[in-house]
Amino acid sequence: MPRKNRRDCRTEEKKKAGASAPREAQIRAIQKQRKSGAAAGEADDAPALTGAAASFLADLRAEAAAAAPATAAPAAAAPAVADDATDDAFVARLAAAVDGAAGDGAVRVLELGCGAGNELRALRKLRPECALTALDTTGGRRAELAQTAARLAALAAEGVATVDHALPAPLPFEGGSFDVVYARLALHYFGEAALASQILPEVRRVLRRGGALVVAVKTSAGDDGHFSRACGDAKVLMRPKKWEALVGGADLAVRASEAAMRNGTDDEAAAWKAAGERWVVEASAV
Repeated sequence: MPRKNRRDCRTEEKKKAGASAPREAQIRAIQKQRKSGAAAGEADDAPALTGAAASFLADLRAEAAAAAPATAAPAAAAPAVADDATDDAFVARLAAAVDGAAGDGAVRVLELGCGAGNELRALRKLRPECALTALDTTGGRRAELAQTAARLAALAAEGVATVDHALPAPLPFEGGSFDVVYARLALHYFGEAALASQILPEVRRVLRRGGALVVAVKTSAGDDGHFSRACGDAKVLMRPKKWEALVGGADLAVRASEAAMRNGTDDEAAAWKAAGERWVVEASAV
């Protein structure tokens, strides 16, 4: 195959430049129309294009779409596991606690460790008159920071008061600020010392006299990978009698202590059990 000399190469370059000249001229025409539109007071990001410029821009977009690699359809959302699905049985307990705490004004409810806010939203549907506050923290592992921040922002957009706060630090509320405080599958991540000396006394402080505490905790980890990652090999899970003693030691009178009712149908029993045993403790502030 004969080699190209410099003259042939320059000739080809000129041909390519000549072919691209109309295209470049059309692009300059688009830019000129956009500038004139902005000067006339049109929106800078989308001034109207007209005539050949508009037609050429449409062709450019079609070319880009044809050249872009095909994107895979988004994967279907994974089904909720037992810990992530809304716990209807627990929400029913909360609704009963709200009814028992009802007075002249709106019942003030605080959730510790709100996560996705499933139970809080379900409670609002049942008892829309409640004044709800959701507390969680964006601290800790970097991978979870953005997710928690997004969850709190979503709840705030729905009219829920949200607080970014890390337990076991003192709660940022005045004494007697709430009629009901609850936590579902959150407090078992803390050790006995933090619960006895910090968290539960703070819960009692922010509860009004006669207010209710409702907690659901795990008493065995099962195959809870999240718990294992958070706590490592040091299993701090405590048995029901220990939870009763801790709650009672914080001037909270235990009024119920029993195994949590399982969510869903009998077909889900295996998944529920595999995720760890759950226990519910209810108490009144004395």
